[in-house]
Amino acid sequence: MLDNLLSPIILPPIMPGNTVTVTSSTISKTSRNRAAKKAFLRHRKSIGNPKPSPEVEEERRLASKLIREVDSTSSDVATLCDTYGLTREELGRLTGFSLRALAQWASGKLPSQPAKRRLHEIRRLLDALAEVIHLERLPVWMHESNTFFEGMTPLQVIEVGEIDRLWGMVYDLGSGQPD
Repeated sequence: MLDNLLSPIILPPIMPGNTVTVTSSTISKTSRNRAAKKAFLRHRKSIGNPKPSPEVEEERRLASKLIREVDSTSSDVATLCDTYGLTREELGRLTGFSLRALAQWASGKLPSQPAKRRLHEIRRLLDALAEVIHLERLPVWMHESNTFFEGMTPLQVIEVGEIDRLWGMVYDLGSGQPD
């Protein structure tokens, strides 16, 4: 292979009637890298491609599954609103996203990863609330002032950044802890 690199290389004519001869000393670094990559790939093909370990395969499979779950469940704004009886405005208040962003996502544009995480977090909270509050009552309950939240509504509690108070209430109601 080294002999091939040292022998002159004749490039196709640049202009009709002109030829350029290039030796290995003038071969660009990119060309050498391409040649080395091709040689490596031929060598790899000749020895066979080693199979990844079962642990690596399992990790890849689980990672792909989690990504698909988050992609398929978090970003479907219309389904989220329909399932919990929320308007887009209410979902915007829960998530902190604008109505325009929610409309774009509902029409098929994919949200960013941080937005997907936030939508997934709100979906998890709504799922948990639906276990302790009747699903059909949930939209009304989100607008009612609550003594557990010092007179604020659950929507207001989330808007001021205290979502953990709702999670605490879900835990208390789910575990049967007295108030």
